[in-house]
Amino acid sequence: MKVERFTLVEFLFLVSILAILFSLISPSLKSIKHQSTLIHCKNNNKNLISGVLLYTEDFDGWLPVAAEFGTGITHGTMFWVYELRDYLNILASHTEQIVAKNTVTECPASEFDSLPPKYGGYGYNYAYLGYTVKHAFASRKNIRLSNNPKETITLSDSYSVKDVDEALLPWKFGYIYETTNSIAPYRRHVDSYNISWLDGHVSAMIWEEIALGKFSDVNWYFKLTK
Repeated sequence: MKVERFTLVEFLFLVSILAILFSLISPSLKSIKHQSTLIHCKNNNKNLISGVLLYTEDFDGWLPVAAEFGTGITHGTMFWVYELRDYLNILASHTEQIVAKNTVTECPASEFDSLPPKYGGYGYNYAYLGYTVKHAFASRKNIRLSNNPKETITLSDSYSVKDVDEALLPWKFGYIYETTNSIAPYRRHVDSYNISWLDGHVSAMIWEEIALGKFSDVNWYFKLTK
């Protein structure tokens, strides 16, 4: 029985057709992956802000604070995760026991493998919602002070390691910085980043829009009381 075989020309023609097909579908696959990551991150943000609001209900309106008074390279950051641990199913007896991986505190697009395991890609609005209870200038804040919660950033994607030197500034990944104190734009998801707002909704915005603020106030979206 005679077996039909591809000639070299036919084989090369088939390879070229497959290469063309792959080049056509590759952008679509990348777009699908990007959208999937974005949705996953938004769901994480929704869980995080739900935890914050449940916390305020249990503690008479008081918001969690960003950090504890710590020393060393991490400066007691990610204390907000520790304060929300019961609402986020985080098992830790102090901040340095927090592990972000495979929890809602890990952004699927984060790149933090070389940082301490408590950093997962999300930061807290420390400047206006409470830095640490041991700093009088930034004591714990009450949600009742907010007169426009739908335009008040609570949590969001933090810096990308591509934008700042993670080896020198690991503690900066636990916060989000207001416009006037920002080191670099937030662009976790290509050109935008996900934000949890104090009224409980989550949205993706570009940094340039946030940095403009409103009513001539570049920090408008960060302030608890407008």
